Amino acid sequence: MSVNVYQLPIEQLEGLKEQLDNDMRSLGAAYDGLYNGRCRYQDNHDVVDQYRAVCENAAKTEAAQEVLVCMTSSLFVRGTVVPSDKVLVDVGTGYFLEQSMEHAKKYFTSRAAQIKESMGQIEKTIAVKQRQQNQVIDALQQKTLAMQSYREEHGEE
Repeated sequence: MSVNVYQLPIEQLEGLKEQLDNDMRSLGAAYDGLYNGRCRYQDNHDVVDQYRAVCENAAKTEAAQEVLVCMTSSLFVRGTVVPSDKVLVDVGTGYFLEQSMEHAKKYFTSRAAQIKESMGQIEKTIAVKQRQQNQVIDALQQKTLAMQSYREEHGEE
């Protein structure tokens, strides 16, 4: 922080504290969103292995292997496993790419790593904002105590 917060009046300190509080909330929400996205990519990576096992099982069995296909979070339809070494990967904005299972796993690992890097940048920013917030809180406390002492010494209430 380039401004000496200990020289600011209480009103400005309160405004600065409110702004830092808002920044911390926004950064926290962004971090949470990235964390959830990273978890989804990691889960997708693991599901590819599970699906591979299902396909291998289905290839060994003559009878059709039934599954429930998730259409929405609360709607499922019956389906049949068709053994394949390919999966459709949602790459965003409504686009899907057919990829080998190994390529899909690499994609999910890569995306999770990119998100982890972004999370690290946000963590650094949060640490800086936290230090700034602590300085502002300390300055506010010092000014408030000084004001109380002044009032007590001069008989004001």
